[in-house]
Amino acid sequence: MNRGWILEEVPEQQELAGEPAATLVSLHFLRSALMTHWRVWAAFAVAGLALGVLASVLVPVAPKATATLVLTQEQGVDPADGLATDMTLLRTRRLAAAVVDDMDLRISPEALRASVSVLPESGRVIALTVAAPDAEQAVARADAVVEQFFELRNQQMDDHVQAIVGGYQARIDRLRKRVESLTAQYDALGGVGGAGQAEAAEVLTERASLNAEIDRLQSLIEEQELEVSGVRAASHVLDPPALAPMSGMRTVLAGAAGLVGGFCLGAGLVLFWALTSDRLRRREEIAVALGVPVWMSAGPVRGNHLWHLLVHRGGSPDRNRQLLVSALEPDLTRSRNEPVRMALATIGNTSDGVALMSALAQRVRQRGARVFVVDLTEDGNLARQAGPEAQDGGDDGLVVFRPDGIPSLASGPYGHRRDGGPLGEDHPLRARWDDADVVLVLVDVDPAVGVYELSSWVNEVRMVVTAGQCSAERLRTAGELIRAAGLEPEFAVLVADDRRDDSLGRDLRGSST
Repeated sequence: MNRGWILEEVPEQQELAGEPAATLVSLHFLRSALMTHWRVWAAFAVAGLALGVLASVLVPVAPKATATLVLTQEQGVDPADGLATDMTLLRTRRLAAAVVDDMDLRISPEALRASVSVLPESGRVIALTVAAPDAEQAVARADAVVEQFFELRNQQMDDHVQAIVGGYQARIDRLRKRVESLTAQYDALGGVGGAGQAEAAEVLTERASLNAEIDRLQSLIEEQELEVSGVRAASHVLDPPALAPMSGMRTVLAGAAGLVGGFCLGAGLVLFWALTSDRLRRREEIAVALGVPVWMSAGPVRGNHLWHLLVHRGGSPDRNRQLLVSALEPDLTRSRNEPVRMALATIGNTSDGVALMSALAQRVRQRGARVFVVDLTEDGNLARQAGPEAQDGGDDGLVVFRPDGIPSLASGPYGHRRDGGPLGEDHPLRARWDDADVVLVLVDVDPAVGVYELSSWVNEVRMVVTAGQCSAERLRTAGELIRAAGLEPEFAVLVADDRRDDSLGRDLRGSST
C-alpha cells in the first residue's frame, strides 16, 4: 500500500505537468507496451524468419559424413553404460591424435574432436558424424575415425581380458603347485603300508578337488577369450561412412534464429518508444497533472495471473482491489441529511473502474447500506456485469441504472431538468433512488464529450488512474473538465503502479483533502 503525502511547498517548475520526470519502468508496463504494439515486433519477427530461411539456403554449410556402428557389450556389462563408454572413446584425444597422425592432417587433435559428434540411436547402435572442409575429406576422416575406434576399443577389451585371465592364471599356478605337493605326499605315504592308507585317501580327495578347480578356472579363461571374440565379431560397421544429405533442420534452426532476432529488434524499438513516450506512470507526475493527491496505489485489479504476483508488489488483483476500495469507500458514519453521492471518474481505463466499482458497491452493501449504482460509461460493462436482476431493481440491496443514449451527457435527478432527466419521478427505479443510502456513479472522462452533467448525480468525485495509460495533458484536461462541472476531485488512486516508483503523490496546490 502506498499513500500520498502533500508537500507544503511545491516548486514552480512542477506546475508544468507536461514534463514527466525520469523513471524506472515496471515489467507490467513493458509487457503492456509489447502487447499494445504487437504488430511492430510481429512484423520484425516474420522478416527475421524469412531472412533466416533465405540465409540457410544461400550460405553453404560444411559437408558432413555419417556412419552407423553396431556395438555389442561384454556379458555382465550394462548396455547403457557400455554404450556411453564407447561414445566417450569416439571423442577421446587419444583417438583424435591417432587419426591426425594416420591421415597426416594439418589440424590439432582438439579441432578434430570438435568436428566429431556421436548420438545413440538404440541400445546397441550409435550414429557417428564427422565434419570437414569438403565432402571427400569428410568421408575419409569418418572412415579413419571408425578404424581407429575399433582398434582402440579392441585394445581396451584385450587389456581388460588379460587382466582377468592373468588373475585366473596366477590362481591356477598356485593350485598346481599345491597339486604337485599333494602328489609327492601321496607317493611318500604309499610306502608306509596299511597304516597310511587313510591319510593317503584324504590326500587324493584334496588333489582331486584342486584339479577340478583348475579345470574350472581354465574353462573361465576359455569363456573370456570366446566372449571377447564374440563381442568383436558382433561389433561392426552397419552403415559405412557416407556423405550426409542436407538436413531441413538447419533451415528450421536458421529460421528460428531469425525469428528470435527479429522479435528482439522489434521489441527493442517498441520499448524504446514506450520509454520515451509522454504516458505517465509515477505518482508524483500524475498528482501534478491532476492537481489532486494520489492517495493510494496498488498493482493490477483485474485477472488472476501468477505474472501479476511476480511483477507487482501488493499481491493478487483481488487484494489490490480491496486496498484501493478501502481508500475509495465513503464514510457512512458521518451525519448526513441526504445520501452519500459519490462518483468514480476514470480516464480511458473503464475496465479498471468497473472492477473497483463492483468491489466498492459490494463493500458498501455489506455494511448494510442500500446502494444505487449509476453506469455513465459508454460501453456499459458495469451494468452488463451486474445482470438483469440488479438493473430491474429485483435486488433489494443493490440497483444498477444506466441511462439511454449518451450516458455521460444524461442529466441526473439533481439537474436543471424539471422532469428529473432519465430518472424522473415516473421512472420505476426512482423510488429506489430516493431510498438509497449511497449513490455510486461510474463515469469515464472523455475530453471530446465532457462530464458537465455529473454534478446532477453526485457531489463528490474520486478519480481512478491507470499507470502508463494517459499523458499529462489528458490527465490535466480530465481534472479541469470535472472542475468545470462544478465539482472538485478529492483525490485519485493509481492502478497498476510501478513497483520501483518511490515518488510522492503530491497536490499541485499543496492542500490536503
